[in-house]
Amino acid sequence: MKLFISFSVLLLFTVSSLAQHTSLYESMKTSPVTNIRISSYYLSQLEKTKELKGFEIIKKLGNHYYIIKPTDSSLLANSNIKLYTLPKDWKLSPTLKKLYATTNHKNTIVKVSMRIVDHRKNTTTSYHKIDYSRNNNIIAEVTVHQLEDLMQDENILFISLYKTPTTEALVSSSNFSVNGITSATIMYPNINGENSSISIKELLFDVSDIDYFTRVRLNGNEAESADQHATAMATLVGGSGNSGPTGKGVAQQSTLSSSSFLQLFPDDTEQFITNDIYIQNHSYGVSVENFYGNEAAAYDEQIFTAPDLVHVFSVGNSGLENAQDGEYAGLYN
Repeated sequence: MKLFISFSVLLLFTVSSLAQHTSLYESMKTSPVTNIRISSYYLSQLEKTKELKGFEIIKKLGNHYYIIKPTDSSLLANSNIKLYTLPKDWKLSPTLKKLYATTNHKNTIVKVSMRIVDHRKNTTTSYHKIDYSRNNNIIAEVTVHQLEDLMQDENILFISLYKTPTTEALVSSSNFSVNGITSATIMYPNINGENSSISIKELLFDVSDIDYFTRVRLNGNEAESADQHATAMATLVGGSGNSGPTGKGVAQQSTLSSSSFLQLFPDDTEQFITNDIYIQNHSYGVSVENFYGNEAAAYDEQIFTAPDLVHVFSVGNSGLENAQDGEYAGLYN
């Protein structure tokens, strides 16, 4: 009975969410656009996308709705696809959209992350300050007034409020028998991490810890300050057990490296390859996001182009929290 009730509630939430999505996108459909501009973005409802010619799909919204961009003017005349004007703030994340709508002081400075179409092209907007720029990702400080220009910049795909990462709760004890690690190390003693380099992305761990200090190799990406949580993660990953049973990790012969999580975008792919690092651990989180963020897209893009890389992300300790803004506000994960 409890299982049936839980399933019914989940189904109700799902149907409600789909109806909310459909209503939202239907409200955006006014009169179809007649004066179509190449490289501009439009809303469209498409049943099939495999044979779509003359357009590029930018984002799938759900229920057959897409944001698309015309790419070939010669194919537009014979196209029967209906295009609709997008709202001005469609590039903003839910939290940033709310901030933009409610802030009266347009000179207020906010830190944002942006995903752009082509890093070789200059954006048409000036920034208050650029903190990071690599590939198609930018972290910048901008005024609320400058957001208006950024939303109209055709080289910018998505803008979200930049969020500061936080680590999870400290690990007071570990039990490797629960998930079979103890059994695996007994059955396969030669699989111990030897000749493997693993990066810990957060603050710097204690490089003098006796459980791994002879196997630390830093490459310049590490943070300036050390942190107890990072030390605990390094121990769980590659501790040798010199300090005692709790100082033993999974890959006890692995080489450990560090990368600062004060910049959340992926480290440069070439740096991974040059330093022979193919695994990176991420035991941190930001506030709950109910959208496909710039950082998530950047990691997906990296592992698509470099499939040998493995990013291990924690599931987090905030499972009972929910997003405060956007279409899924108030719904639990």
